[in-house]
Amino acid sequence: SSQAGYFIIAAFNALAKSQLRHNKQSTYGLDFTTQIFGKIVQEWKNGNEDATPAPALFQVVANACTSRTILAKDRQRAATLADDLLLMVAKESERPPDAQLFAQSINAWALTRSTKGARTAIERLDQMYQTRRLHEEAVPGWVWVNALRSAVNAWTWSNHKDTLRQVEVLLVRTQNFVESGLINRDESTVPIWNAALQACAVAASREGAAQATKIAEIFNQAETPDNSTFYWYMASLVNGGEMDKGEELLTESIQSGLLEAREDFVAMVLYGWVRSRHPQKYNRAKKLLEKAQ
Repeated sequence: SSQAGYFIIAAFNALAKSQLRHNKQSTYGLDFTTQIFGKIVQEWKNGNEDATPAPALFQVVANACTSRTILAKDRQRAATLADDLLLMVAKESERPPDAQLFAQSINAWALTRSTKGARTAIERLDQMYQTRRLHEEAVPGWVWVNALRSAVNAWTWSNHKDTLRQVEVLLVRTQNFVESGLINRDESTVPIWNAALQACAVAASREGAAQATKIAEIFNQAETPDNSTFYWYMASLVNGGEMDKGEELLTESIQSGLLEAREDFVAMVLYGWVRSRHPQKYNRAKKLLEKAQ
């Protein structure tokens, strides 16, 4: 019955929230997801109407594929399952895959933390865009924001040397999506800019230098910066050894009321001074601590 179908969906939700939460069970969780999903799809193909709460089922499977607690060795498998989901829906359904499924696939590939994952995430973003154009499908702005943020994260986590250039391309796409109306101007795109600044922080830490001008440009394009925006902006400067600029940003932001005087922000700049090569680093750290107190 349809009630049984929804019971199975509830079981999937429980699986995603409990079994996949524990590393030892993550592999079994994926196995179970794959097996049960395959059986339900077969029932669907056979014309069993009781097996057709499909959109909800697809979403639960996609959620299982993007659980952050999946072991690293299983993430590629989870991303492949998310892709299989897209292919199956495209083949068997009269409607194109829901945009949210594309966004989940992008996220699943981002979680593989690999160059292949980053490139595949961009492919899925392109497919998501082309599907929307072909079918003139209206996609909620928040879905585009999630997809673009995951694509940025995919490059950040890949640790690829070309990350910042790829991130800049995605930021241009974000602006194009806003200007074309794909993303409503009332929809906040700050999560994308925050992800981009995180990419800058990771790159600065890896390279030991910060591209301060580029980082400032990205920060200034975030229309309504939040605490995360400031955090990753400061982290980008501090990780790259731009300590004077990092402390200046911290002080001005707090004094102007743009930022609360949070301990983690002060601690980050303090730690930056201590590990820097500045000849007066301990004196500067002491002064900052006194100012914070």
